Amino acid sequence: MRERGDTVMSVFSRFPERLQHAIANHLGFSSLRPVQELGGQAILDGKNAVVLAPTAGGKTEASIFPILAQLLDNPPSGVGAILLIRERIRLKRKSRPTAQRTDPRGEM
Repeated sequence: MRERGDTVMSVFSRFPERLQHAIANHLGFSSLRPVQELGGQAILDGKNAVVLAPTAGGKTEASIFPILAQLLDNPPSGVGAILLIRERIRLKRKSRPTAQRTDPRGEM
């Protein structure tokens, strides 16, 4: 959270209204977790961030929400973001060929 004078400003309030609406109404979030506040603040402030939290701790949202906010505020003419996420579940599926695990269409 960022301090502005005497008030503390949540990173959520820095997101475009459209994104706030989607997070609250479609995802059902009533607030952001501390890791999402800190990660979002760093990313929106243009800093590099490594987001660490336990499993199901909100890491993905901590990265994606501020990236989506920036893309909505400043739509790119080409690729706007590349997000690398380790998907543990895919690593455990050794029975399928690599190509099927890599792309939902079965393409590399």
